[in-house]
Order: sequence, then C-alpha cells, then structure tokens
Amino acid sequence: MAAAAKTAGLRTSSGRTLPDTREHVRYDDDRAPTLHGGYKVPHFDSKGEADAFFTDAGVPTTFLSTTMYFETFLDFFRRRATRTGRSRSTSRWATGGSPESPRRTSAATAFGIFEHGTDLVGRTVAISGENLTGEEYAARARQGDRRARRVPADEPGRHARAAVPGSRRHRDMFFFYAEPRRRSPAPATPKRSEAEPATAGLRTWLAAHHDEFAR
Repeated sequence: MAAAAKTAGLRTSSGRTLPDTREHVRYDDDRAPTLHGGYKVPHFDSKGEADAFFTDAGVPTTFLSTTMYFETFLDFFRRRATRTGRSRSTSRWATGGSPESPRRTSAATAFGIFEHGTDLVGRTVAISGENLTGEEYAARARQGDRRARRVPADEPGRHARAAVPGSRRHRDMFFFYAEPRRRSPAPATPKRSEAEPATAGLRTWLAAHHDEFAR
C-alpha cells in the first residue's frame, strides 16, 4: 500500500494505526506472553510496525490512532445471560482506562483529515469517546440495562482460558491498558484535534442503541 501510494504521487494519505505495545511491554514480561513468534498484542503491534513503511517511503501520511468501538458491546463482547437472569460481558475489562468510541467516529475523523489537505501530515490524530475503567463501563451499562451486573477487573490467566475468540491477544491488550506507565500517550490521553468531530460518549451511544443493547 505504501509503495502504491508513493507511485501514485498522493499529496496526502491517512493510515489507521495503533501503538506498538512492544515499545512498552518487555519481551520477557510473561504477564503478557509473546504471541505468534514476536508480538504482544498482534493487532496493535502489526499496525504500529506498518507505520514505518509509509514514512520510509516518503508518503505524506497522517496516522489515525483509533480505539475499540462501543459496537463491540453488541457483537464481539456481547453480554451473556447468567442463571439468575442477569447479564454480564464475555470480556474482562482492564483496571486502567480503555478508550472507546462509536464506530462512525473513525470514518468521520478520517474525512476531517482529508479536509485539511496537507496540514496534518506527519502527525498522529488520536480519537476516543471515553477512557473508562471496567468498573466505569459497567456502571454506564447498568444505567442502560438494569439486568447488567458488575464487571470484574481483568485477570489475564482467566481471560486467556475464556471461550472467546482471540482471548489470548485480548488478554494482552487489557494488560497493556491496565499498565499506565507502559501505555502509549496516543490511546491513553487522546488529544482532540481540529480534524476530530464531536465524539459521542457512552451514555449518548447507549441511549441511541438501547433496544439492541438490552436484548
């Protein structure tokens, strides 16, 4: 993609990125075991690693550091009913802040980047609607659905054994978010830029998706 962008002579491009967690988590830190031969959080590290292809090729790029989406509460991390009739998430959230936003925010921000032409080239635009802990997300969820229950903090070993697709990489991701001293500044404290539209918080999103969320 970088080679094609260079050949096409693009004046500006926008690449979605995430932090390379290997810059913050040591290889020998077994609390977040190394996966697939060299990654801590594969879907983070591979995106962060790919940034260099664009910069090394001299492609004028603005990197868009995105987040998890609120919509994961409706599919990937959809809650499951317990025997008591209450519901809980299939995931265990980190004790550190975990940034999320509505899915549409990424597309709207990318459009805003292109509207600014070359003004933002070389910069990283980070977006987030909320930076909440697992307890805080659970509190908001309970306001949207009284059947929702308290969500405990992540315990890496327990999450890795969960019957959830990608549980090992998500275990490492939640560990990364729970370690503030190791977090990249971009997702941990996203700065609103002139390219970023007004980002809906979780309360606003829950109000708009109440019927889907309460199923």
